[in-house]
Amino acid sequence: MIKQELTQTASKKPKIVITGTSGLLGSHIALDLISRGYTVIGTHSKNRLSILGKNTDFLDLCSEKSIEIFLEKNKPDLVIHAAAMTDIDQAQTQKMLCRFANVRSTETIAEYCKKSNTKLIFISTPSVFGKSEISSKEIKINDDKK
Repeated sequence: MIKQELTQTASKKPKIVITGTSGLLGSHIALDLISRGYTVIGTHSKNRLSILGKNTDFLDLCSEKSIEIFLEKNKPDLVIHAAAMTDIDQAQTQKMLCRFANVRSTETIAEYCKKSNTKLIFISTPSVFGKSEISSKEIKINDDKK
């Protein structure tokens, strides 16, 4: 469905917000989409970076208000939520911070997307959920470049 909608808007590529572009996965997704001509607004929490000349914006995942203001200001067509507290040891010692960064931020982003009819792709790791019977599937974002 996402692939189909992105393909249908080939003349006007969607504006995409990617949370967690200072992380490995988010940075690679941003690099790929920017190199294919998409408008990408990346976020970081600690480590600001530039991807193909585009700076990332600070986003506090522990602040619902900051998330709401950021999304409302940028009005994305698609949000790829790849940000999270990934330090397992820190997550064990700072459980409330981990809950806000990993759970509440995701809820806030999902609520915004539902309210604004914005598409959402949520990416996480198996270490967040433990073992799962649910299989994962790859979604490729297609554009006209070959």
